[in-house]
Amino acid sequence: LALLWRTLDRDRSQAGDEAGLDVREAHADAIGRRLVAGLRTVAVERAPKQREIGAIATVRYDATRIARLNPRAEGVIKALHVDIGSRVEVGTVLAQIESAAVGESQVRIATAKARLALARKQVARLASLVAEGAASQRAVDEAQGDVREAEGEIAALVAQQALIGKTEGRTYGIESPIAGVVVTRTASIGAFVDHDDVLFEVVDTSVMWAEIEVPELDIGAVSTGLTVTFRSEALGDHELTGTVDYIAPEVDAHSRTVLVRAALDNAHGLLRANMFVRAELHSNAATTPALVVPRAAVQVAKLVSMVFVQVAPDVYEGRRVTLGRSLRDDRIEVRGRLVEGERVVDRGAFLLKTETLKDSIGAGCCADDGGK
Repeated sequence: LALLWRTLDRDRSQAGDEAGLDVREAHADAIGRRLVAGLRTVAVERAPKQREIGAIATVRYDATRIARLNPRAEGVIKALHVDIGSRVEVGTVLAQIESAAVGESQVRIATAKARLALARKQVARLASLVAEGAASQRAVDEAQGDVREAEGEIAALVAQQALIGKTEGRTYGIESPIAGVVVTRTASIGAFVDHDDVLFEVVDTSVMWAEIEVPELDIGAVSTGLTVTFRSEALGDHELTGTVDYIAPEVDAHSRTVLVRAALDNAHGLLRANMFVRAELHSNAATTPALVVPRAAVQVAKLVSMVFVQVAPDVYEGRRVTLGRSLRDDRIEVRGRLVEGERVVDRGAFLLKTETLKDSIGAGCCADDGGK
């Protein structure tokens, strides 16, 4: 019985040198027999055509469905009609504010209207005098100019007041522009507020965003319109689906992931902002043919990823592999000198690496490789 370690490229001896590993053959002894008895092998399989990319997603509010409301004119809050958690409809009055600016605007409108009425009377009077030959047409034209000026001033003042909203005397109301839930309220009765103060935040939660952190290695298989499935322990057996509508143009420098966004129907109110969910992106993108093995079959020595292939009943060959994407069933894509149907060691691969390579990589190798 022999446990045989060979380099990835047997016809090129430098492969072993690059890895910093010695090629050697260990003959059976008591340790070898116990080791082999505990090994289990599985077949190398072809990677599925449909890529199921697993990632973690965070639920966020849809930024297009958030209303942050501040005063249209400075003043003092006289009444509050909602609190955090209140459901509101379009046009619901959230608070009432008494404002000196509103009172001043109304006075200016009234003054402009009086001036307009006077100007119109003047035009009518001058028109009659022109007919009698007692006034010139130029005087009539100047009076008509005063009428147009007064009309323009009134239109501007009314438009300015319309931005404030419905008024009653010196008081105006802050209305919700969307239907949703009040999630933030900073207003309090008696407080003086200005244009820059955000008094309420209303969110329409019927649609939420899922921000997915897709590994850099998998982003090539992601495109807009891709179907995504979402699951969470908090949702129980309930499964949500959405489609990718945005892919960030950059890779996060720290996590090496790309932000991908999908919109989710939340009509039943199951989703909460900042909730974590598991996302599976179902891609049919053409990829380089790859094979898959259990993650436990992959071992690392001197920064080289390898698997042990059973080449004979009592002989196992170590082969270098390049890792690809991870599948949700704890398997991983590998590329290298492997053939579909060959059997690799999954249970006991760690001990096999230790026994066959201990003279090459040292007794402390496993700790240095993160326990792999």
